[in-house]
Amino acid sequence: MFNDLWEGLKKYTLVRITVAYLMIGWVIMQILEVMGPALRLPEWTLTAAAYILIVGLPVVLLITWSLEHKRKQSEVAEAASGRVGARDKYDVFLFGGAAVVVILIGLRWAMPTEDISGSETLPEQALVAQTPVANEVATVSAEQTEVQKVDEKSIAVLPFADLSQDNDQEYFSDGITEEIIADLSRIRGLKVTSRTSSFAFKGKNDDLKTIGNVLNVAHILEGSVRKQNQQLRITAQLIEVDTGYHIWSQNYDRPLADIFSVQEEIADAITERLELILTDVNHHKVESDVQVSSGVIENYMHARHLLSNPGPDNVKRAIEYLEEAVKEEPDFAKGYAALSQAYITSLLAGGDYEQKQLAAELNALRALELNPQFAEAHAARGWLKVQQRQYSQMEEHFEKAFMINPDASLALSWAAYGQLSVGKQEKAAELFRRATELDPVEPVYYFFLATALMMAGELDEAEKIAKQARAFGFLPANMPLADIAYLRGDREKAVKLATPAVRMIAREFSAEEAATIIEGVYLGGEKRTEAIRLIKETLDREGNTSIIFFPNFLLLLGEYQYAFKLFETNRFSFDQPFYVALWATAGEEARQHPYFPEFVKNIGLVEYWQEYGWPTYCEVDEDQSTQELKFTC
Repeated sequence: MFNDLWEGLKKYTLVRITVAYLMIGWVIMQILEVMGPALRLPEWTLTAAAYILIVGLPVVLLITWSLEHKRKQSEVAEAASGRVGARDKYDVFLFGGAAVVVILIGLRWAMPTEDISGSETLPEQALVAQTPVANEVATVSAEQTEVQKVDEKSIAVLPFADLSQDNDQEYFSDGITEEIIADLSRIRGLKVTSRTSSFAFKGKNDDLKTIGNVLNVAHILEGSVRKQNQQLRITAQLIEVDTGYHIWSQNYDRPLADIFSVQEEIADAITERLELILTDVNHHKVESDVQVSSGVIENYMHARHLLSNPGPDNVKRAIEYLEEAVKEEPDFAKGYAALSQAYITSLLAGGDYEQKQLAAELNALRALELNPQFAEAHAARGWLKVQQRQYSQMEEHFEKAFMINPDASLALSWAAYGQLSVGKQEKAAELFRRATELDPVEPVYYFFLATALMMAGELDEAEKIAKQARAFGFLPANMPLADIAYLRGDREKAVKLATPAVRMIAREFSAEEAATIIEGVYLGGEKRTEAIRLIKETLDREGNTSIIFFPNFLLLLGEYQYAFKLFETNRFSFDQPFYVALWATAGEEARQHPYFPEFVKNIGLVEYWQEYGWPTYCEVDEDQSTQELKFTC
């Protein structure tokens, strides 16, 4: 038998059949890989075809050998009939085709362009953090999916992996991911999960379907970045969550200076691939910045990475990086927009508010001067107007931002804070709800959504949302829960809920002092008198007038005029805690104080209401004879 097998090999029969089989198999696999997503074949199709082809090869060879053995005696007759010459021509074609296939496979292995293979391949795994917070995210998502369907026009961008040789370019791969998220979010009609939620799943393993369910998206983009000297290789692949199909994949080998162009190319490619779904695409593209040096790009990426963890030191260093970037390239619009956001973030650390606000305003203006399509810069200007209590001017800036990008979660939250400030709780709740849909892992948005709902009197819904925020480990969520308990008449429960939250957010007080203040707010009596004394003594000490919760506490303790004057004559990094107390049900008595009309006029609220409408609980009576405006809230 083995002699016959050897004779067959000598005559090339088995070799020809093997080569032909491998060529046909390779063609079949290529067709399935390319056409599978378009035909919506199951994700196991490629694997099944590979197994069938592997198992089929020895079967085909065995049949070929058997037939060749039976025809062994007829070789001489075949040669005499001239068929050997035909075989020779066939061999030239067959082995020539095999050589082409080998060359194509070799080229594809060396320089992949469509499929991602070898070390460039990212596993089809979501990056779901196995932490208490992440587990609660899944719980929150499960509750939401009862009433929400997955939007086919939705995508999440997972953090791109750093494949650099020393694994020291994480800041760069993270920065590229953020930039791609920003570019995709400008596609009107496409729901893009915001950075906080995408990056919450970094570095952990789970299947893509799980992460898609958590983020409530239909598609996921993942990839990798390999940076070496001045060269980049960026790999991206678009996956359909429900089926696991690789809808699209591409590698980009470019010089570092082309980084922003590559990001826009990726966004454009995704738009093209999803064009059957995105029937109302209106892509407000921010054109690529001027060609910038590698030093400018490095500084920009370092700053973006630092701002993702915005502690005071990180924000300070980020500002330094960005100042250096725009100094080297004065027409770098992205740098100015990021600088504006960095200065706004720095306001939370205290210091010279007016100087920081001015720097944020000037950088936003410069970004818009270079490129009017920066929604982030328009939103920054709107938020600055809120911070400066120029409420009548905030609307035009937020309107411009939403015309360009209606689903930027940061802009939504800033606009929502503005609506909370002017007493429009229903509008604020609507904006915060949209923000939670785009950023389902950001507990701050759930906290303020619950607060807005509580202020609007929707206590059951507010309680549900506040518990979701607390499930993330966000202790301040106890505050709206405490207010809800108080409004329902359970003062002891309110004290129990609020005390640990106040200990955390008002660290100027000891645990005992924080408990005294909360007991004064919710229980009254002697505790109220003691709490007022404690706050006033603290305010008398130098440097404490900037503590943002003091006007809030004083208002809740019934020191209305003192609270109004303190708020009116001081600037705080965040005014919203005061407004929450003022516009909630508990603030109704404060709004009846004789000084209230003058107070809201002095801080610009009346001017805003006259132009954009009064809160639903305000009654206005303008005396036609004297033109005097009278109102009660």
